[in-house]
Amino acid sequence: MEQIIYFLMDVIRCGIYVMNIFIIIRAVMTWIPGSDDGVLGSFIYTTTEPLVGFVRSILFKIRPLRDIPIDFSPLFSCILLDIVLAFL
Repeated sequence: MEQIIYFLMDVIRCGIYVMNIFIIIRAVMTWIPGSDDGVLGSFIYTTTEPLVGFVRSILFKIRPLRDIPIDFSPLFSCILLDIVLAFL
């Protein structure tokens, strides 16, 4: 039974690492015009959008972060995933 729990925790850790990498790739892709039009770009966007969109909706409620033209939601999404990873 312990082995199953450790295996599931390792799978969750790997998923968090992959999600962090996808969020970083997504942030870099925003600097390249047309990079989100392809299959890889749309896959990364649809994979990361639930988390990044959720964090963006929370950050949008904070007025100073809403008024600046930089989207900090990928950064805060990675920080949130790292906090979750620290508890595993």
